[in-house]
Amino acid sequence: MIGFFLTRRSLLAYADWKRGPWHIAYAGGNGYSYNLLPEKLPNVNPPAYFAVHSRFASGTQVIVEGSRLRWRRRLHKDCVFSVHDIAGVVLGPGNGCNVLYDKNYQVLAKFAGSMEHADLMFLWLLQREIPIVNVPAGWHSPAEASPEPEPVKSSVLQRQFVLRMKRSTGIGFAVIGCFMLLLGLALLLAVFLLTDVSALPMVDRCALVFLELAEMGMGIVSLRIGKVSRVEVDGEQMRVVSRFGRAAEFSVRDVSYVSRSLGWIVLYDREFRTLAKVDSYLEDLDRLKGYLAFYGIKM
Repeated sequence: MIGFFLTRRSLLAYADWKRGPWHIAYAGGNGYSYNLLPEKLPNVNPPAYFAVHSRFASGTQVIVEGSRLRWRRRLHKDCVFSVHDIAGVVLGPGNGCNVLYDKNYQVLAKFAGSMEHADLMFLWLLQREIPIVNVPAGWHSPAEASPEPEPVKSSVLQRQFVLRMKRSTGIGFAVIGCFMLLLGLALLLAVFLLTDVSALPMVDRCALVFLELAEMGMGIVSLRIGKVSRVEVDGEQMRVVSRFGRAAEFSVRDVSYVSRSLGWIVLYDREFRTLAKVDSYLEDLDRLKGYLAFYGIKM
């Protein structure tokens, strides 16, 4: 039974190879809300270049580059194919996934409805008249989808500025840091005053030391977040410092795509590799938005 459970998809695909994409779509998910499909699709054309990826972790990506697609996975070679290679799309249930397959019913790529920009992928497929099994009634392609407006290039652009953490957010992190430090100190005093540490086994003493170090470390990190997180712009050079103090330096011309995740604004290069993650709690993000728009990058 265990062997059958682990190999059921391969056995089903082997027994009826034309139904292979359906078997994978209905059994290849990761939880009951993994493949929640959108009720409606966007009202504007999808951009020429975008990527479908997880909102919370790096890994599987389906990258659209004009009429070419690339399925990027960890520990696997990239699968590159054309829109003309797609014979159809299978929409899986909430605990499944969505599968793109070719004329030989071989899987070209798969993605989930919970991934970022999955709605753009559905619209992209619909506009190219690729057969989609069981298309929801609310999915419609705009009759005359207007192209995205060209960015207005102002004659006066501030090309040197620094964005720092908002004052209220910085105070919030400082309060959290002080609370964690005081909590760690209180635990330390409670342990050494109320407990005979020498009588404890070595494992328990190591666990207490680890707990104290973790508490103190989290407090110190929280205190530093409001001071170190920032974006520095000097001409075409950008320097993004993360919450943990790690800096990334690059040219704005290296940025080809920007996406918003939970708490972050992610900058990608032309290969859809992450250049930097900008904290969404920085002040005056409209200045950064105008700066990127000057170079034709929509944020």
